[in-house]
Order: sequence, then C-alpha cells, then structure tokens
Amino acid sequence: MKQHQGFSLVELLIILVILGITASIALPRFQAWAAQSQQRAVALQLQSGISVARQEAIKRRAEVWVKPNGSTSADWSNGFFVATSDSTSFADCTAASADTSCLFVSEAFSDVTITAAVNEIVYGANGRSDVASDASSTNDSFEVCASTVSGLNSSDVTLKLSGGTELSTGDACS
Repeated sequence: MKQHQGFSLVELLIILVILGITASIALPRFQAWAAQSQQRAVALQLQSGISVARQEAIKRRAEVWVKPNGSTSADWSNGFFVATSDSTSFADCTAASADTSCLFVSEAFSDVTITAAVNEIVYGANGRSDVASDASSTNDSFEVCASTVSGLNSSDVTLKLSGGTELSTGDACS
C-alpha cells in the first residue's frame, strides 16, 4: 500500500481554526503596539524639532521659533515648523516655498493628537526657551496620544527651564 504525503481535510481545518483563534487574540495587541509606536515616533519628532531649534538659536546667536503649522492655528497635531525670524513669512513655512528662514517643516500627524497649552516656543541665543524662562512658570509639556486605540499612556515631551527637553511616559490618554 502506498502512503500519501500531505494533510487531510480535517487536519487542515483544525490548523485553520487554531490560526484563527491565535490571530483573534494577537490582533488587538498588535493594533495597540502599532498605535503606541506611532505615538512615540511623533513625540520623538516633536522633541527632535524642538532640539534643532535650540541648537540653531545657539549656533546663529539669534531667535529661532517653533510654531504649529497654520498661520493662526494652535493645534500641534497639524504638524509644526522651525523658523529663524518672526515675520509674516511663517505662513509660507507650511507651503512649498524657497524661504530660507524655514529650517524644518513637519507634516500633519494622522491618528495622533497633541495637547499643549503652548502656542509657540522661542529660543534665544542663550539656548533658553521663552516659554519656560519665566521664573513663575512650571515646565511646559506636550501630551501626545494615539487617537485610534484607547487606554494607552501618553508620550510627554516636557520643556525644561534650562531649554532642553525630556521625553517620558505620561498618564492614560483620555
């Protein structure tokens, strides 16, 4: 009698059922992991942009601004830009322009919200931010939350009084 190699239909169905159960358990965890990774990447990009502004202010010995995209917007979820002068050309930083005062422009962030009381950050030649240099001011921070998955902790970018930044895990996103 010749033996046949391969799987029977019953064995194949059992494997498919096991794969389906495993996938249904793993999918929500994968979605949470992907949302957390995207949230952290946005927080790192924000921290990096703020650090670039500080370094450029020290290097150029001039003010450098970090503002949310949009001429009148205070919504950091629309992205942000770093520019070297406070002028009406800030609106041009979000458009494709040859304005050399625009040092960095980020894209809008999808599926992520950024909550902050800060409308703009201005770094002076000494590397300290105008936002956090007031002695009565506490450390200002940006709370970055994924909007697609609930229950994740935020990624917080905090502006220190010295002008530097710190990335930390915050409280649960609302």
